[in-house]
Amino acid sequence: MNKGALIFLVVILFASVSSILSAYFITVDNPSPENSTDDPSPSFPPIKTIPLIYTELDYITSPDLNLTQSGHFAVNINVSSRADKELVIPFSLELFSVFRDGVQEVSPVVSGFEYWYEPSFIVIEPNGCNSTLLTIEFFDISDIDRYDFRIKPGNVDEHHLGGHGLNIEVTSLDKSWIASIINLVEEYKPYPAANTTSGYPYGIFSHSKIYYYENGISDLVIAGDGRDYFISYLENLLHQVNVQRDDSISEIIIDDVLDTSKVLMLYHRVYDDFHLWENFDRALFVLESAFDEGLVGTIFIRQIIGGKHLWSQWMIVK
Repeated sequence: MNKGALIFLVVILFASVSSILSAYFITVDNPSPENSTDDPSPSFPPIKTIPLIYTELDYITSPDLNLTQSGHFAVNINVSSRADKELVIPFSLELFSVFRDGVQEVSPVVSGFEYWYEPSFIVIEPNGCNSTLLTIEFFDISDIDRYDFRIKPGNVDEHHLGGHGLNIEVTSLDKSWIASIINLVEEYKPYPAANTTSGYPYGIFSHSKIYYYENGISDLVIAGDGRDYFISYLENLLHQVNVQRDDSISEIIIDDVLDTSKVLMLYHRVYDDFHLWENFDRALFVLESAFDEGLVGTIFIRQIIGGKHLWSQWMIVK
């Protein structure tokens, strides 16, 4: 390239850069009328309106659908208001996704169910509360693993609550017998609930779940705290264990037990130091076992100490 051509390219490049920079500075120093503002303060996203109502779900039936039982589901929706005026709230139900073979489908077209509210709308006095019963009848659930619903209270501009999520799992486990046991425990109260009036109020701060395992398939039975009588019943069984069969159980053995047995698992979402068992995490109550018949009636207890999961096996001997 000769000297003249090189100088020509440099001039062209300089002119291009200068035009870009000059346009930039013109834009900054002399904003166009449509972008100008008299308010020099920075802009912020709008503040989200705080809902004036909140909802709580009280399950009348199991929160799971069982393929061995009817597809009837019912939940009571308790609504409390913070508003200083009367609210009239109708209800609807939206199915926003389902799971088939572990794959989520958003906005699915599913026609195998129908629902209704009793009543279809509620009136809430200022700072008051009211409730409605949602019933869902399922006719065909054979190919669906989970339903994800949204309970939608109407007149949202009045109370600013968009909805309440409702997830319904489909299971093949027959848990009807567990419901009978829960009813008996709640009726006769063979063991007292945790003490919440003196000393350390264990039931207030704990949150427990009970799962049922059958040959590797698990399902939630109940979720609550130490004041629930069935949870308290299992807690008291832990207080009665007095014979240790093994102080070192591997996770592999536990997996084998869960895959081949019928087990109730008591699980604490947050383990603590105030339990009878230091850093108690969960306990497995073996009901039946094809893995080892000798495991029936035993209790596996897991503690988390030093970041390690430590399993031990116990029995209650009178």
